Amino acid sequence: MSQETPAGDRPLTTALTEAAATAGLAPSVHNSQPWRWTVLPDALELRMVHEPQLAATDPENRLVTLSCGLALHHARVVLAAEGWAAEVERLPDPSR
Repeated sequence: MSQETPAGDRPLTTALTEAAATAGLAPSVHNSQPWRWTVLPDALELRMVHEPQLAATDPENRLVTLSCGLALHHARVVLAAEGWAAEVERLPDPSR
């Protein structure tokens, strides 16, 4: 995470926490919010949560994946508005 423009005196962890909270307002499949954020000192981690009730309507997790993408987009927009440049790194877990 790097700062492009002055974001005031707010610490990065505060900006990350607020970005994750705002990202929770993103639209999602059946309004299920199938994601979990972890705020780290210098990053956010986004993890997909597989809800059993979605298995029937979204067996291939395409809608859940789109929902997580929307949450990620919302978080990046919030950070950009604060002057932070976000870099996305995909770290898929083959066991999940």
